[in-house]
Amino acid sequence: MKELSFQPFVFRVFEDGLFNRNREPWAELFFVDSFNCVSSIMFNGTTLGELRNVLKKLVYAGQEPLSLCDVVLTVRPEKLTSKTDPTKSWYIGRFCYELATPEMVAQLADYAADYPIYRRDTLKQTANYLAFSESFSLPPADVQPLGVGSGEEQTESVQEVEAEVV
Repeated sequence: MKELSFQPFVFRVFEDGLFNRNREPWAELFFVDSFNCVSSIMFNGTTLGELRNVLKKLVYAGQEPLSLCDVVLTVRPEKLTSKTDPTKSWYIGRFCYELATPEMVAQLADYAADYPIYRRDTLKQTANYLAFSESFSLPPADVQPLGVGSGEEQTESVQEVEAEVV
């Protein structure tokens, strides 16, 4: 992949332990992909630092503060090699952006206002939020996670649970 361009319409920057990793900062951005589906991408580490630099430019440059929801982001992978061990290398993302059309920003904001956008597998009560878009929302409290594929069996019946509550 040479680059990926997308227009975020919901985002959050937070700290949490995800994917069997220690607690660390993450950015989660939602966008509409080329198949017209809501998709997400996550960044951490050095790439998150690069994304934070974009956020700073958007907030502090110009007369009106902007957010990631106001731009089309392009991320390009860049290979880095360890200075102490040239056999070790990894990729980071470098960002550039251009302003999105106000019409598309408004259309995506309207969609996010009508449909809460989130990934259930990355939502945890232990998250510490550092930044988020106005369009970010948590799922309604009455929505319960599905246990599909969790390997856990439901052993209590509804009557047993009701008896415990009473």
